[in-house]
Amino acid sequence: MSIDRESAVPLHVQIQEHLRARIERGEFAVGATIPTEAVLAGEYGVNRLTVRQAIADLRAVGVLVARQGRGTFVAEPPVPIDVTMDARNLRIEHERARRAAESKGRRMVERVLEVDLVMASAEAAGGIGPGPATRIRTLSTSEGVPLLRTEYWVRSPLPPEDIRARGEEPGGIGPAAWNEIAGAEMFYGWRSFDARPASRADAEVLGVPVGSALLERCGLNTDEAGRPVMFLRRLAPGGRMRIVIPYPRD
Repeated sequence: MSIDRESAVPLHVQIQEHLRARIERGEFAVGATIPTEAVLAGEYGVNRLTVRQAIADLRAVGVLVARQGRGTFVAEPPVPIDVTMDARNLRIEHERARRAAESKGRRMVERVLEVDLVMASAEAAGGIGPGPATRIRTLSTSEGVPLLRTEYWVRSPLPPEDIRARGEEPGGIGPAAWNEIAGAEMFYGWRSFDARPASRADAEVLGVPVGSALLERCGLNTDEAGRPVMFLRRLAPGGRMRIVIPYPRD
């Protein structure tokens, strides 16, 4: 199989695209082993390091998965959880993601990883103002699969130990607990969506390769009067969660 050596597209990217196309047309089925680096290097007429980079890129985005001592396999495509956000309703519904998971027969649990009282980061201070704030880091999982890594910044009326205790309950932090933690019923201030590569810390918690694509959703929650009460950042591995915002005409 030939590649274009005159193209401005790097060789490893061309190989990555070829391999992805071969998977999509069924040449390599889900669960099948792809050829070794040596075989692929011979097919494409490149060195093994070029093939290795192409495979690493496909592993990073979840198309391939390596199994120690067994080879590299075509990964099972993830079935994302669709979380619908109603553009007409500003009241935050903490059950939204849980209901979305349940609609696919999966149970979602949010557990606390860390709680500490620190000075607000520059980004968080831009939302809730500078000064001391409670930082809460959580991990949401479904059937043991990590879905979301979240960092909340809030000036909570609750001490860190009380927040940790809520996170240790059997079902993790429940919807009612978040309003208690914030000290108010919360409403959407704004949300932003971006993509970022997984850092080493992200990769460890979310169970993905370093550098893999993450969906980043940041936002500010307010009380009913519009006063800022919580800044948050959520990170989701590509393909595990999808945000849907319908725009009704009525």
